[in-house]
Amino acid sequence: MGDTVGSRIRDERMRVGLTQGQLADLVGVTRAAVSQWEKDTVNVLGKNLVKIAAALGTSPDALMGENAPRADLDADRLSQVLELLESLPKHQNDSLSTRQRAKLIVYIYGADFETMAPGDVTALLRLVK
Repeated sequence: MGDTVGSRIRDERMRVGLTQGQLADLVGVTRAAVSQWEKDTVNVLGKNLVKIAAALGTSPDALMGENAPRADLDADRLSQVLELLESLPKHQNDSLSTRQRAKLIVYIYGADFETMAPGDVTALLRLVK
């Protein structure tokens, strides 16, 4: 696998035999967006990373280069939680810090944020920015 998120997305896309256009359709973005992600000219954050991982049959952690498995952060459930956060009224959503969002996600999963491994916390914070 590559050294960047973009190269890992490209490697995984090619591994499963999808074109950029096909991946774009699955994620709900343009082919140009996929191209920019793969070239690392634009960062992939939040639910798009979850959608990409689900479409490619991998995890957001793997795309971010995190090696340790995260059994409690499955793509479908995380996507649902991110959608729930986005459905909050704008003033409530905007008032949540990245760390508060991460704590909320972990709480919904039933895990303990304070006892999570540092790599898990870092990966989760990247997803919810």
